[in-house]
Amino acid sequence: MIWPQALKSCSGGRVISVVSADERGFQVDENPQGQLHFRRVGQHITVETEAIDVAHFMAREHGRRAWDLVIGQAFLDLIDMPTTLPGLCSLVRRGGLLYFPTTFDGDTTFQPESDAEFDRAIEACYHQAIDQRVLDGKPSGDSRAGRRLFAHLRAAAVDVLAAGGSDWVVFAGANGYPADEAYFLHDIINTIDLVLTGHPHLEAERLGAWVAQRHAQIEQGALVYIAHQLDILGRMTAPMGEEQDGKP
Repeated sequence: MIWPQALKSCSGGRVISVVSADERGFQVDENPQGQLHFRRVGQHITVETEAIDVAHFMAREHGRRAWDLVIGQAFLDLIDMPTTLPGLCSLVRRGGLLYFPTTFDGDTTFQPESDAEFDRAIEACYHQAIDQRVLDGKPSGDSRAGRRLFAHLRAAAVDVLAAGGSDWVVFAGANGYPADEAYFLHDIINTIDLVLTGHPHLEAERLGAWVAQRHAQIEQGALVYIAHQLDILGRMTAPMGEEQDGKP
């Protein structure tokens, strides 16, 4: 989610979500073009959403306008940070914020253990597949994106203001999994199955049995899933290139 300069000028720099809009006295409606309108006395904020490839977005917006805030949720482990993050940071004005919540950081755990050695092999191969992922001929993944983000932000003239863990911990209570968490867990297992099927270091029969067992555990409300992730908030100290060019 990326919020332009226009939003700050309308809202005094405060990003207001639909969830909290009522609490802040806003009326919210959507027009046929898909724009959200937040209205209260003296304020009218228009929010537009758009689905666009990040590379196309950066190319379109470069030099066009400065942005107050960039949010990339569960995103940075899906890109090649050394080549993509500098361009994304360059869109943010001096003093603007960058917030990267739920950034995966290299730990995937399922309980109960099925076969401890095979569980570790699956985790290692899955993380390796993330690191080796290629899209359109370009690297596109980092299983340790969270911890590596600190150095990448520093190189992009971004000061880290706050950081902390934001692990996913999914488990069933007395009434089973809440909301859509069972669906989510099935999707995680399906993703691992899709990525690792045919992996040369995993026996196909054992992998198939592992996948079937994990799906059954979800149906029984027995599977616990933990993924280690980080939330990181930073502030742009200077647009990219200014420090290198000696500009103030």
